[in-house]
Amino acid sequence: MLDAPTLVMTGLHALGVVQGALLGPPGGVPQLPAPPVIPRLLLENPIPLVAILAALGLGGVVVYQRAGRLGRGLAVAGVMLALAGTVLTLAAIVQTDRERVIARGEALIRAAARADIDAIRPMLDQDVSVRAAHLHIAARDEVLNQISVQMRAGAPVRDVRILSSTAILDGPRTARSQHRVRTVHAITGFPALSWWRLTWRKDPDAWRLVEADALYITGVGPPR
Repeated sequence: MLDAPTLVMTGLHALGVVQGALLGPPGGVPQLPAPPVIPRLLLENPIPLVAILAALGLGGVVVYQRAGRLGRGLAVAGVMLALAGTVLTLAAIVQTDRERVIARGEALIRAAARADIDAIRPMLDQDVSVRAAHLHIAARDEVLNQISVQMRAGAPVRDVRILSSTAILDGPRTARSQHRVRTVHAITGFPALSWWRLTWRKDPDAWRLVEADALYITGVGPPR
């Protein structure tokens, strides 16, 4: 039977693990730089800009109506609505490289949780490396082997949720994405939170992972 101090320490450790799984590390993790504002507002998240244009159109109607020039106000509103529609159309038909990198990273994480080796293989560079805690794996075949072993036998995942994703382009052919992921262990049912920073290179046919770095994993130590 455990004595009282041991029970207290065990309880505090368990509480810390649960807190880390739910809230993440107390000091947070290093964040990527903010993406450029104009492409993000025009092509990736146009809703705020569309709302501003719609508000300007409505404001124009009100102002000109009070001045007895309703026709001019309706014309202004028409122009603002046309601009808003153009922004929405552009955002719908144009996918930026930043959006592609984020989507690629999220697809990779979900495939890794399923241990779907066939889906993962074309996403990895031949010389890909993975760093997680004290583990460093290099070369695509070794990474795939470790994913297969860990996800199917060592630490199978019942559920995976990507809580947040962002990315930054470092050059025409290089990018980094960062993902906050919550998984649930298939056997114990315990949740775990992790932050992953993925480094990508743009090949002629697709973005491929060249490095994966675990910035934080619940219960494995402080953020890197």
